[in-house]
Amino acid sequence: MDALRLFLGSLLLIFSSLGTAQGVTTRDAATHFFDANTGDLQAELADAKAAGKKAILLIYEQEGCPGCLYMQQNVLNRSDVQTLYRKHFVNFTVDLFGSVLLKDFRGRDITEKVSGHRVQGACNTHIRLSRPHRH
Repeated sequence: MDALRLFLGSLLLIFSSLGTAQGVTTRDAATHFFDANTGDLQAELADAKAAGKKAILLIYEQEGCPGCLYMQQNVLNRSDVQTLYRKHFVNFTVDLFGSVLLKDFRGRDITEKVSGHRVQGACNTHIRLSRPHRH
């Protein structure tokens, strides 16, 4: 898991340092990077495994966050990033202060805010990977 997390973080850093290069197609991240979330992360993880995905990628964001805005406008909107991440991961966004109910990976009912408090820092875009168990 640590190697996958390092790889994923490295890719995001590489893409973010490149900025939006000329000739790179950009599309709306909300519709082309992120997947539709049913709110049941335990079921989503089982579906990800069945689809052969490596993990679920949760990107925690908040309104007004400069890092979040930069990622949306310069990294997650790139078609090459979207294609790569959709191929290997199921990608969801979670509002650090949201009141939307989720069922966490253990089947417990929580809000986005409670989930976000587990990873929250000072106005940064946070990433969490959850991998299906391999038997």
